[in-house]
Amino acid sequence: MVSFGNSSGPVTGVNLGILNQKGSLYVTRPSLQGYITNREELEEACSELFSLIASGGD
Repeated sequence: MVSFGNSSGPVTGVNLGILNQKGSLYVTRPSLQGYITNREELEEACSELFSLIASGGD
């Protein structure tokens, strides 16, 4: 499971102990700040992403 923030509320009902029992399952919560440090970088990354989507991923 990946949580991208709490825009629709906190994630509830996730028992980390059960994930551990089932094997190498994990929960992660990435942070944009680890990759983008300012607005210019954000706008550039968004532009590249949307161009890639528009081209069909080529």
